[in-house]
This record gives sequence, C-alpha cells and structure tokens, in this order.
Amino acid sequence: MDDAEFQQRVSELDAAVTKDDAKLLIYVEDDEEGACEIIGNRKGYFRAGIEMLRAALLPLGQNQFITPIDFSYLGVQRSLLVKRLIRQEDVEAALPPAKTASWKDKPAGVGCLTLVIFVFICAVTGFGELMAWLFRK
Repeated sequence: MDDAEFQQRVSELDAAVTKDDAKLLIYVEDDEEGACEIIGNRKGYFRAGIEMLRAALLPLGQNQFITPIDFSYLGVQRSLLVKRLIRQEDVEAALPPAKTASWKDKPAGVGCLTLVIFVFICAVTGFGELMAWLFRK
C-alpha cells in the first residue's frame, strides 16, 4: 500500500469519526516515577489513532521534524498536554540529554552540606566567644 492509499483511508476514518465527545487523558501519578496511564473513551482512542496516522503520513520539508498535528481537543483538565508530535527516524536523537544525578538530588548530600555549614557556624561563634573571654578587660 502506498502513501496515497494510506492517506485516502485516513481521510475516510477522519470523516467517519467526529471530534465531538472524543476524550483522551494521559495521567501520571505523583508517586510513580516515569509511568503513566492513558485513559480514553472509544472516540478518544479512535481520534488519537487517526492523528498518529496523519502525523506519519504528513509530508515534511527538508530538516523539518515537528508535525502540525493538534491533540489539544482530546485533553481534559487533569491530562498531560501533548505539546507536539515529532517525527524523526532516529527516535533516540529526539530525546533531551539524560539528567545526571548529583549530590544535590539526594537527601543525604543535602543533609551533609547542612551539617557542615552548621558545624562551621558553631565553630566560628565558639572561637569568637573564646577570644572575647580571653581578652576581656
């Protein structure tokens, strides 16, 4: 099947499934790291599939990778917003660089830094009090 046939079938599906009452929710719980749930009604799943097919078939210019496909009509209040659909053959290259963990991200690192600062302040204060006691007039 060539692109023209795919485009014709996607156009037929687009005309057959209206956007009215189509809802798709992409939900992430606060306590789950990196996991999400996709919750939708029947029309929402159909419309999401149609939009994905349109993103796959849309001709893109040279060095263009962001498709003008809009998912915003599918969203509900608590849903994550799909900002854009990016079509790129090297999918890994589209990801932002991975964040490296640092000591600032760990409670033990922040706790140690707080303790060091506290000990330093106590030492400076104690040294000042000792000097004041030694050199009292």
